[in-house]
Amino acid sequence: MLFLLGCSTNPESESLSEDGLKLVKYGSIVLSGGTQTRSYSGTTQSASESRLSFRTSGLLIQLKTDVGQRVRKGQLLAVVDQTETQLNYEKAVATEQSARIQLETTKANLDRVKQLYLANSASLSDYENEKNSYASALSNHESAKKSLNLQASQFAYGRIVAPTDGVISEVNVELNEFVQAGSTIFVFNTEDSEIEANIGVPEKQITKIKEGQTVDVSVGELQLKGTVTGVSYSTSGSSTFPVIVTLEANEDLRPGMPCKVSFEFEYETGEPRLIAPIKSISENPEGNFAYTLIEQDNGTYYTVEKRTIELGPINDEGFIVLEGLQEGDLVATAGLRSIIDGMKVKLLHE
Repeated sequence: MLFLLGCSTNPESESLSEDGLKLVKYGSIVLSGGTQTRSYSGTTQSASESRLSFRTSGLLIQLKTDVGQRVRKGQLLAVVDQTETQLNYEKAVATEQSARIQLETTKANLDRVKQLYLANSASLSDYENEKNSYASALSNHESAKKSLNLQASQFAYGRIVAPTDGVISEVNVELNEFVQAGSTIFVFNTEDSEIEANIGVPEKQITKIKEGQTVDVSVGELQLKGTVTGVSYSTSGSSTFPVIVTLEANEDLRPGMPCKVSFEFEYETGEPRLIAPIKSISENPEGNFAYTLIEQDNGTYYTVEKRTIELGPINDEGFIVLEGLQEGDLVATAGLRSIIDGMKVKLLHE
């Protein structure tokens, strides 16, 4: 029976990915029963991380900070070349001045013709013409003022200042480099902000993790308590789900430190035991084996590894694994006859 299960094929399992790799149906080795502690690796990050950028493109001519430097609110961090902005601003100033002089002239003419009209020395047509000239000059001046204000604001777009007290954790440019508007120049962390751990949890355990749950966290030699503050409802592009854990305050914590977060999972029945999907098990003259799928290049593809295993009895959940596999291992569950050891494949998500 085991041999037949291992050799069964499915037309869907023979399909290929866009880059020609075989798409493989898969399952996970899960732990059933008892209480188990599982640890997941990740990195620390600031809870209030900001990415600072210019609102205009240009040549970077001033870079006034470096990685790890503490800065104060309003402190100038970087400036791009504003020669063109300066020219446009000066042109807008000249245009506004000309429009203002024209407005003052038409206002004086309007006042003069109005007095003549009231004294019956000017016609109504002359008075109406001067009113129209004044209205046009007023409109032109308002437009020139708006243009001047806009050009003045462009100077701010070419400067980056610290939004609040904090620390520069990343600098992505070099002096005299041409930068694009909107591209990240600095990664900025607010001073005294909380530090979080960002980890990835497999799909079999993600439903057991709840917000508000207290966990143990190791950051180097530091042993801390943490609280789960974010549980993702979708994967991060690989086979894991992002989870955010807020750490208790500690002056030795910094963003970017490797960490390990430990969860205690409780299961409903008996002693803990590893369970393998029935369709993942094959048999040959040397015994039982399964094809495990080893993640490569952050989930871009997987390599097949044939692994000899020792099985216990079968139950409603699958085969009990006594030796050869670990919790969380991914195993192929279809098309096993067309898989070979060392083969590159991709996961077929259903």
